[in-house]
Amino acid sequence: MVKSKRIHISMVFAIYLYIFISIATMTNKNSVGYIDGDLHIIMYYVDQIMFVVGILFNAFFWARLGKDKHKSRYLRVSAVLFYLESFIIILYPSAFAFLVLAPTVHFLLGALGGAVHYFVASALLETGLIGRTIAIGAAVAYLLQYLVQILADSNLILLLLIITGGITLIPIFKNSWQWIILECLPTEDTVSRETLSDKRERLNTAIILSVSAVVLLSYCDSWLIRRMVETDFQTVSAYTWPRLFAIPGYILVGLIGDYKEGRYVNITLFSAVLWLIICPVLLSDNVSLMLIMVVFYIAVGVYMGYMYFMFFTLSPYFGKYGILYASLGRIIEGTAGVLFSLLPWNGMKTWHIIAIGIMSVSIMAAAIARSFISGKEAEKTQEDSEMPPEEIIGGGLEARYAAKQDTTEALKAVVQDIPEAVEVTAQETFEAVYAAGQCNLEPADGVGESLAQQREDISNPESFQQKTDDFHKNPAQQSEGSAKDTVSEYEEPETNEGQDSDAKSRKQVLDRISSEYEFTSREQEVFEKLIFTEDSGQEIADALFISRRVLQRHVAAIYEKTGTKSRVGLYRLYHKASMGD
Repeated sequence: MVKSKRIHISMVFAIYLYIFISIATMTNKNSVGYIDGDLHIIMYYVDQIMFVVGILFNAFFWARLGKDKHKSRYLRVSAVLFYLESFIIILYPSAFAFLVLAPTVHFLLGALGGAVHYFVASALLETGLIGRTIAIGAAVAYLLQYLVQILADSNLILLLLIITGGITLIPIFKNSWQWIILECLPTEDTVSRETLSDKRERLNTAIILSVSAVVLLSYCDSWLIRRMVETDFQTVSAYTWPRLFAIPGYILVGLIGDYKEGRYVNITLFSAVLWLIICPVLLSDNVSLMLIMVVFYIAVGVYMGYMYFMFFTLSPYFGKYGILYASLGRIIEGTAGVLFSLLPWNGMKTWHIIAIGIMSVSIMAAAIARSFISGKEAEKTQEDSEMPPEEIIGGGLEARYAAKQDTTEALKAVVQDIPEAVEVTAQETFEAVYAAGQCNLEPADGVGESLAQQREDISNPESFQQKTDDFHKNPAQQSEGSAKDTVSEYEEPETNEGQDSDAKSRKQVLDRISSEYEFTSREQEVFEKLIFTEDSGQEIADALFISRRVLQRHVAAIYEKTGTKSRVGLYRLYHKASMGD
């Protein structure tokens, strides 16, 4: 992916997240004095629910907008309405603004957010950049929001920044469809069953972990909101400097998420929320309140970063439901957070809350263990099903590598049968030889070339006629000589030591090139296919179970990273790296 596009996508997520945090803070913090007490708490959760409703509406409505121009108009209308109502709330705060307009603003923000989530998830598919994009966007958003709304406490600056953010998004979104090209997204026809099964397994695990973790976070969040309202944001406030510690949480998930395709991100979330089990004890005594809030916001950052990362990573694999799954983290956080906040936390004893916490982390641990076991079983199944040879003769035919002796006997039998088939037309005879050759996998050097020559002869009328004439002159001699040459070549293959050494050396060179140019795992697979095969683009796409448009994007990324323009250039790059050994 071009570097400028990486920056643009990070900007899109940062601007959106900044607007979301700013609007949520403004409608909660600035409503003090206009709505108070329990009504203030109720509206806090109503705004969250309306945000989720906006996401669901966007997913439902988006699927029914067939053309890109209709989707573009829908986004523009939603943005205009969002900005108009936001300006009214910022410039003319009132009970009406916070009771009526604020829920509508959150609804529109949810609709726009659903589109942004889908855009980012699609644009970053299999790039290995999702984690760092989320981390950069969150860092910029939280820092900017803290400076404007907490330190400066200026509604005018807030208004100007929101307007600037909207204007900045216009040119970025103008050509968005050229970037993500929805036809490039995986479908059931372009992704193997094993891959889809693995994605569904990871999706189920992510949902279980997200719901279980939000139980513990809901207790701390409801305690914090209630104490803020009771003290009019004077003694306790969620908008002081400890909130900035959500940034390290996002960064932690971003770094671990981009490492080895997020293999350890589930463990990261589990570790981050473990401390919340003792949170009820600490909050009940109000010991080191600021320190508790610091750790709490780190856990919040890990949780939110985890949800963005997991569902952004998985959503493009689920076709028409992808736009919904891209925002599934926010849906879980909003709905489950509100539902769990309705629990009578204040009436519970401390040990009751701790017991709920232990149950939640136990469910998380069981889900992680199940995911780990399933992953190991899938790896074992894949290893068992892999064939020893990497290349297969004949249009994608899949079969096990035959034992050396069995293959030799098969070749002898085929050759011995040829003289008996003299009465058959020459066309049928050579087609029989060709078909027999297709049934063998990776014979010794020379045999593969012989079969390839036979196939070429069949497709060449002049060569085929010459072969036919020669065969009719002396079929027995032709067959005997062919059998002798073929079997002798096959019975004296080269040792595997040199091949193993070459394969090992090749892998080392590929790994070094991949590391130097920061290839993703998929890009390394494509690079290897481009270097060591003469397959067409469609053949490579079929072999890797991806669409041709996705392959083209990977190839473009490889050319961009390596500074080459063709397969020849890539081969020269590989040759130069191998000579460096």
